[in-house]
Amino acid sequence: MRKQLILIFSAAIIGIGVTSCKDKEDSNLEFAKYTVEENKENIEAEGLKVMDQMDDLKNLSSISTVQDFLNLPISMNVSSNTSVFNKVVSMLAPVAGMDKNLMKLENLRSSLVIANESSTLNDYLKEFGGIYTYNSTVDTFAYVKSSDEITFKFPIGESLTNNGKITLNNISSQIASNTNFEGMEQLKSLDMNIWNGNTRILGIEMDATYNNYDLPSSESISVSLEKGFTFLETFTYNDKDIKWDFAFKQDKNNILSGAFDTKGNYSYDKINAMNNSNVETPEDISEFLNSANAWIQLGNLKISGAVNVDQLAKDYYKNFSDNNEDLTKVKSDLACSILNSNSSLVLFYADKKEAIAKLTFNTVESDNYYYNDGNPNNKYTNYSPTPSFVFSDGSAMDGSFFGTGFNNLKIAMDTFINEMNK
Repeated sequence: MRKQLILIFSAAIIGIGVTSCKDKEDSNLEFAKYTVEENKENIEAEGLKVMDQMDDLKNLSSISTVQDFLNLPISMNVSSNTSVFNKVVSMLAPVAGMDKNLMKLENLRSSLVIANESSTLNDYLKEFGGIYTYNSTVDTFAYVKSSDEITFKFPIGESLTNNGKITLNNISSQIASNTNFEGMEQLKSLDMNIWNGNTRILGIEMDATYNNYDLPSSESISVSLEKGFTFLETFTYNDKDIKWDFAFKQDKNNILSGAFDTKGNYSYDKINAMNNSNVETPEDISEFLNSANAWIQLGNLKISGAVNVDQLAKDYYKNFSDNNEDLTKVKSDLACSILNSNSSLVLFYADKKEAIAKLTFNTVESDNYYYNDGNPNNKYTNYSPTPSFVFSDGSAMDGSFFGTGFNNLKIAMDTFINEMNK
């Protein structure tokens, strides 16, 4: 029983914690005055709105311009051209794939700096800084040295002139000296812009600061594209708080956003101790994590809640830590009560703050058998705390909810995927 509960309680801490809310008041929202079928229609309508925005995204000239740059034929005979070109290519790869996979943007941080490279961005700027102008006759770049920028001029699409431009400036980084990160380049600032003629069609800005242990105390990455698309990601860290949030929008309309905010003991010594020990039980987790709050929102549909990690671990330890027997119904009901008291998760309409469904733990019974020589013997009943989203009428959001309906959304998604694969 103890192993089963460890998995359930730890999953509640981690699973709800990474999809829960910044504001516990969200768990007390009133249900919207909709039937289950009306909620289903509303969810489909929100999904279709997001798909419409994705259609706008796939037609951005900024993405196709990046793809044109990545596909330039480059002569391998000029090593300086090849080296700096490949570095810029690695930075732009996530943007180039964004039309097919939004989450490619999550790779921006790692693509901007590659750990343990022999040459840093500062080294590139010192050695290869300058203006590179593409010559299609010899498939390489003419080079004019500059100490404060890296600029590429190249043709967009079928153009016979170099009407495209990529600029990198405000470049600064440091080399970590902490033994855990020694030799790693840590980017402190970078501005990257892409132009079509005199029109800026894409901008990326990155800024970061680091503490005495070379851990990031703050990071931000912002991306601006045509048609009002923006992406912003921020991260902050200190000994007591870790916060991360992101937002992908078109003008003021949310496409996908989320946040993660935890409180606990995140001192450098505690982090080192965590890395060198096994973190398996709720008690282990509560040693460094006191509360986990977060939310995620797609269009106007938001999932949020809260987890009291410290109290959840205490209640678990008090009632279950020394019990290795199979769960009885009484014990399973007690576990559900503890989980429901110390965690909450709600799906709701973000604009009206009205709930669609709320997560509840209930005991589920199932028949099982002890086996003897591969044959079932002695049937017994298994009791397990099981989470499910529940509507205002008490019905659960199970597989049948998504198994029927949503026809228009399914068609839109299939069409989008097929077009992306052409």
